[in-house]
This record gives sequence, C-alpha cells and structure tokens, in this order.
Amino acid sequence: MWAVSADDLARLDRCEGHPFAYRRKRLLVDTGEARRRRVHVYVKDDAEQALPTEAYLGVIWRAYRRHGFDEHGLSLALGGER
Repeated sequence: MWAVSADDLARLDRCEGHPFAYRRKRLLVDTGEARRRRVHVYVKDDAEQALPTEAYLGVIWRAYRRHGFDEHGLSLALGGER
C-alpha cells in the first residue's frame, strides 16, 4: 500500500481506464498489523475471473523483482510457486 496524491490517483485512473475499462472502488482492508486502512482498488464488474495472460504476468513478475516486492504472495495468488 502507498499513499498517493490526487495527481497520482488521476494518473492511475488514466492508466487503468477508469471509469470505462475499470471502476475505482474504496475498500477497508486489514493490514495484518491490528490496523485497518481505506484503499483504492480497480475492479472490472462484468469480467470473468481469469488469470492474466503470460505476457502480462511477465510484466507483473518483472515489476515485483525490480521494486523488491515479496514474490511469495503473488506466487500463492497464482496457485503455486514460480
């Protein structure tokens, strides 16, 4: 999770195609540190649940590695180790 400015949020909206391709929604999430945070997420209401394409997965994995994110959660979300 990151704190983002209004300008950053507007740029994210453009990148995610809000409100046409995806809709931005606010959720309350448990951070696992006995705290809750309100976060923005992008959802596609009419989409079938499916895994990303191999090409897009490559983009995600490279971003995780480049930014030093913990890859374990992503691997679990995809159904196993990569």
